[in-house]
Amino acid sequence: MEGVVAGDVGAGEPLAGGVEPHRGRAGQDADAVFRPDRVDFHRQLALTALTYLDNGRRLDQTAAALFTHPNTVRYRLGRLREITAGSLNEPLADGGSGPLHTLHWRWALTTWLEVSPRSA
Repeated sequence: MEGVVAGDVGAGEPLAGGVEPHRGRAGQDADAVFRPDRVDFHRQLALTALTYLDNGRRLDQTAAALFTHPNTVRYRLGRLREITAGSLNEPLADGGSGPLHTLHWRWALTTWLEVSPRSA
């Protein structure tokens, strides 16, 4: 994709799957993070992030919608941030924020969920 930088959630496939190696903020090699045996976990992270966005970035409402504890939501969003080197709460590098930022994440997560492999 043109104009997308490494660390941008829209770059290639941001979670498990054929991702080109790069180093995230945590300095981890992508090959060690994007393992095919983690697809179910990565799908869970993406679904949690979408639910978080759908609930106005409110942890309590997200946790209630997922029937889980708010700390579980925090953990999953933290893992997603480590893997993608991006935050659902930070504006984009080009200065976009608010609805544009949310739309960017929704598109990236939804697209990845549609094309990602599913475990057997």
